[in-house]
Amino acid sequence: PWTREEIREFKQKRKRKHQVKPRVQGLVKFDATQLNWDRLSDLRLLPKIRGYNGGIPDGLRNNFVFHAACCLAQVIDLKNLYHEVVAISKEFCPTWPHHKAQNKASSVYGRYTKALKGEKVEYRGKLYDPRPTPKNARIIDDLCITPDEERHMKTIVSKDEKRRRDRERKHAKRHAENPDMKTLEEVLMQSKRRKEQVKILKDPGG
Repeated sequence: PWTREEIREFKQKRKRKHQVKPRVQGLVKFDATQLNWDRLSDLRLLPKIRGYNGGIPDGLRNNFVFHAACCLAQVIDLKNLYHEVVAISKEFCPTWPHHKAQNKASSVYGRYTKALKGEKVEYRGKLYDPRPTPKNARIIDDLCITPDEERHMKTIVSKDEKRRRDRERKHAKRHAENPDMKTLEEVLMQSKRRKEQVKILKDPGG
């Protein structure tokens, strides 16, 4: 009931329908292990940015060690976890007595053991892995990370910093495609000058 041309067209449509779509370039598959290694790297970088040469000051020590231990619990095997948490505790808090670092390690070790046994903890009616997995927002809040410090971080960044990096990345791409286009810094500077001119025009008396 169909012509050869119609049959050829049907076959082409069916072939296109079953073709595997190519992967979208630029998207990176989520890797929880790499995320936690990157977070740990950021946590080690932060004291250097702040100039904590003698270790983390009082008031932030527990938070630094807690978040570092959370990262380690996601990437280190059980036989090495205890010693790694003790080591990171002494790295961040060299004046801590050894037994305090051991207490921190014991707590993390216990949670890891429960996770391997398949045990869950209940929170707000839902069951979760007993190993804590704090989000960036909490880490930033607990460690009092500023927007300027976020610019040095690889992965511990806020939504605002992510948007800023995305704008910068897109603008750099457009600038590469069109070299005559103004850089992002030039655009921002021009915008700032315009705002200052508008302010002067609105209030000529200063």
